[in-house]
Amino acid sequence: MKNCISFLVIFLCIGSVFGQVKLNPHFGLNIIANDTSIDTLNISGGVGFSGGVYLRIGTDSNLYGVTGLQYAGLNMAAYSSDGSVELGKAETKFIKIPFNLALKFINLKVVSAYVQGGVTGSFAFNKEQDILPNLGPLIRSKGFVLGGNFGAGVDILFATFFVNYETGLSKLLNDADESSNVLTFTAGFKF
Repeated sequence: MKNCISFLVIFLCIGSVFGQVKLNPHFGLNIIANDTSIDTLNISGGVGFSGGVYLRIGTDSNLYGVTGLQYAGLNMAAYSSDGSVELGKAETKFIKIPFNLALKFINLKVVSAYVQGGVTGSFAFNKEQDILPNLGPLIRSKGFVLGGNFGAGVDILFATFFVNYETGLSKLLNDADESSNVLTFTAGFKF
């Protein structure tokens, strides 16, 4: 975690020397886009909160870097194997640090549109915590999750709107059958 924060500070310093850093505070909603299972339990995603700050570095060109810090609360529920009985709900909380490249494909004075992609490291607040403690088997969130992501956004004057799809390169939950994918919708400002 300290290395990632150091990396962000270096990016910010280099970008500010050249005057090409834009801050992009944002907030929005996320949803785990696929279900998984652990033994006889089905785990289904719910809607959670997302917010943070992106740093756009080198924005004077059409190809630029994007990094930042983002809080994500991912909600999920456990169901019986046939899906008829909800057994419990939980929220896992992460700090996400994306490392992306963005490409503007529309760059007008009032409106710009872009696509971006890269990798995101997610560090759990509730590392190795039982998120549904009254159930067997124990369901634990992982302490670190790596994801590949891609998304698209539109900037209108100082407002920005962004949708991102993160596919899990590692599993969100220990002992899960498959990794989790997260869809995020955010709105924010750039300055």
